Amino acid sequence: MLRSLYTGFALLLFTVLLATIFNDIYLIVNISGGIGALSILLSMIFSGLLVSGDNLRANYAIETNEDRRNRSKWMLRFALFGLPNFIAVIIVVYFTKFS
Repeated sequence: MLRSLYTGFALLLFTVLLATIFNDIYLIVNISGGIGALSILLSMIFSGLLVSGDNLRANYAIETNEDRRNRSKWMLRFALFGLPNFIAVIIVVYFTKFS
């Protein structure tokens, strides 16, 4: 699980390096924001957050414990991968809007 977090940090550092080379801080917002939003969206899909209660209950009834653990594992991986990128975008937007 921590490998996903470390990969997210590595991608964030690559994005920061790219933004430094091109001297454009909004590359962090564009690239990391897209990566963070996509990762959080995929995590929401795997968690079942975007389906109704009836569908979630039906899915829960027919899936095995193995499937449920696998789905939860991928949900957590995507969330941890997108978290550093998402937090970095919030920080960059906060400091560029209020400075």
